[in-house]
Amino acid sequence: NLTCRGCEHYSSISDPFFADADQVRRELERLAELFDNIEQIYLLGGEPLLHPRVEEFVRVARHAFPRTRLSLMTNGVLAARMPESFWVTLDEYDTTLLCDSYPINLPVDRIEALARDHGVRLEWMKPAEEFFRIPVDVSGSCDAGASFESCRGLSNCAIIRDGHLYPCAHVAY
Repeated sequence: NLTCRGCEHYSSISDPFFADADQVRRELERLAELFDNIEQIYLLGGEPLLHPRVEEFVRVARHAFPRTRLSLMTNGVLAARMPESFWVTLDEYDTTLLCDSYPINLPVDRIEALARDHGVRLEWMKPAEEFFRIPVDVSGSCDAGASFESCRGLSNCAIIRDGHLYPCAHVAY
């Protein structure tokens, strides 16, 4: 919804689509079978509050990972407009709402009040001074290995997409 130039999921240039909640459930259940001590999971990319079934993603993630820190990461634009059921779900499934601090006049006081009133843990990300950059050459003539190794997010943001586990969003998308 902001077509962020630095989106690591390439939302600003890809065709719009919604992730399939049933597929994500299967992927999370499989991930839980393979790894028993994942410390944290972020539900994100593009903007999760645009998804009509966002609450279901929270429920299936918590079901698959009952002891993992679970965060729903958003740019915050839609947070103050989310229905009551959204806030109840975040509270009930012990999910942190992690909002970006973009300089776009978010209704910060309103978002903080909603979180407080519903017992939802709210965290604000530090404003990004720069986005991760990886040399992407659409002609395909770059050294893929060197590009991959030069990424500062390497192995820091594992992602599940279409049934595959990737070390970062750039590789997945």
